[in-house]
Amino acid sequence: MPGTSPRLPAPHARHYSTLFQDGPQAKVRDVTEFSPTVAFSAGQMISTVADVNTFLSKLLAGDLLPPAQQQQLLDTVHVDGDKGHGSPQDRYGLGIRHFKLKNNCWAWGHGGMIPGSATRTLASADGRHVMTMNRNSDWGEQRLEDTAVQTTFCKP
Repeated sequence: MPGTSPRLPAPHARHYSTLFQDGPQAKVRDVTEFSPTVAFSAGQMISTVADVNTFLSKLLAGDLLPPAQQQQLLDTVHVDGDKGHGSPQDRYGLGIRHFKLKNNCWAWGHGGMIPGSATRTLASADGRHVMTMNRNSDWGEQRLEDTAVQTTFCKP
């Protein structure tokens, strides 16, 4: 965990941000060394895509929690999912979101963003199919990410 240190242990990607400026003239800055405390606990975990995939796979497969806690984890409530990635039909459990990707196509997961980095991880209900994406910038086409996710999880 980084605490208040702006340094990342090697190896790592570089991260770039426009620092909330919009438009074609927005200056792009290298924000790789940046204190993640701006995101409170959301910026306090450093991991690899492979580790995140393994964790989510084992979590959804039921390998990490006793059955009663697993049931509580997946007991969801409505969430306003159209803010950021997701849909208005999304549901939220205990730290995990049930994303409606298309009609009859759902995936479990979570996403997060700090300046210069956006991560999104999703898995099938049984944890056998997992996908994690990391974008090393804080701009981009959400539509393209959504298409990649739908192509991965939704049958044509």
